[in-house]
Amino acid sequence: MRKIIRKTWIYPVLVIALIGICYQAWLNHADFERTMVGEAQAQLLIIAKSEAQSIEKYIGNINQELEILSSEFAVHQMLTGRYGRDEWKKYRQYLEGSYKDVEELVDSLYLVNANGTVVDVDPLNEEAIGRDFSGEPALKRAMQEGRPYTSSVFRLASGELAIADLYPVIEEGKVIGLLRADILVSRINNLLGHLNQGQERRAFMIDNEKTLLGYRESSYLGKGVGVIINDAPAEETRRRSERIIERMLAAEEGTDMLLLPAGDKAAGVKRILIAFAPVNIGSHTWSIALMMDYRLISGPISRNALDNLVFSGLILLILVILGVSLYRIRKKEDESALSEAALNIINRQLHLEIDERRKIEEELLKSLRRRRPS
Repeated sequence: MRKIIRKTWIYPVLVIALIGICYQAWLNHADFERTMVGEAQAQLLIIAKSEAQSIEKYIGNINQELEILSSEFAVHQMLTGRYGRDEWKKYRQYLEGSYKDVEELVDSLYLVNANGTVVDVDPLNEEAIGRDFSGEPALKRAMQEGRPYTSSVFRLASGELAIADLYPVIEEGKVIGLLRADILVSRINNLLGHLNQGQERRAFMIDNEKTLLGYRESSYLGKGVGVIINDAPAEETRRRSERIIERMLAAEEGTDMLLLPAGDKAAGVKRILIAFAPVNIGSHTWSIALMMDYRLISGPISRNALDNLVFSGLILLILVILGVSLYRIRKKEDESALSEAALNIINRQLHLEIDERRKIEEELLKSLRRRRPS
């Protein structure tokens, strides 16, 4: 038994070595893939955070302009109604320069008094003057709280989607009205335009009600975010998408992996890298996300897998050659041992036969001597 073990121990060792090499190659590939995915997601997160800061700065600039405008004497006079028709024209003419500063950032600007009635609008639209905004929830909240407030997405009379940035005007500790700056959702979407060029990346932004404020296809604006990342082919992937949205709504920043349907149904799902960061807009928190197709980094990962496969194959080939060589050497040694054993047996038999013949000859000689006459 020990002799058999001494002869065959190398073969289990070779098998274990083969398994170990394959396992190590798989670990190396998995580690390389995690590193590549992690680095790509980190880059996406950096871009998402930078874009979130840009959008916060954009809304912040609007609030700064509204704050400056809210301190104008003419604004206070118009909101409190302390003017006649001629004075209104003078006040409006005086404010045109200030309006122009805001026009670069917003699409329309309203002066709304404490009763919710529009007393002025820029660009000038006399039909809008006198309109009643008192029933709007966002306006009520801004009036009650006495601080800036950003509305949810709503549809203008023109049919366009917009949000309103509301800035209260306070005089002697009392809200006497507010400035309402309407910002078209399409303008916000344009801020993400440079991120949606080409096929490398896609960006989208949602408000705290899961409404899309930015996306590559403008027809999706104003719809729920589910139309772009919740159309998954399986329940598990839908739950994964929902968890990501929940994290975004919770003002988290982070990275993850999405599984979305591929363009070709036969191809199943495609893996999407995603990074997201919060956009703090006053009392609201929006969230911006940047997505990238996994296939854009799959090239180096596939090459690494091929390199590991080739390296493992070479090692396996060397081990197989070594195993075959050892087998042949063992076989020759066994054949030599058998030949030697056979020769030894033959030699022993020959020696035995020679000894027997010698004994027979000696017996014959002795017999002949006894018979010979003295």
